[in-house]
Amino acid sequence: MVAYAFPQLVMSKACEVREPEWQEVHRRLKRIAKKRAALDREELELIRAAIRVALWRHLGRTSIREYLEVECGYGPHVASERVRVAEALDSMPALEQALGEGELSYSAVRAISRVATNRTEDD
Repeated sequence: MVAYAFPQLVMSKACEVREPEWQEVHRRLKRIAKKRAALDREELELIRAAIRVALWRHLGRTSIREYLEVECGYGPHVASERVRVAEALDSMPALEQALGEGELSYSAVRAISRVATNRTEDD
């Protein structure tokens, strides 16, 4: 079973692309992924700071989750997961650093933080 079917015309044109062009596309996509990882780390740090200062109360919200839903546009599940991961990383600095440096994606950190603890973080 094929996950994605591309029209033959697209595939033949893809094979004709100059090598420097595909390298540039690859380089730019990798740069975006690295920036996204750094932004994810920064956001998780700020979520922890928002929790410390009860930011949502100053803006008339009932919780950090509601704040993230209304102000950041996250759905309920995503807001809850962001808070959970932010709180988990508070005790796992190596995992947070790996996210910030682009060594791990947010998705990987989210999955690892479900099972890892500060004692098992290095494993």
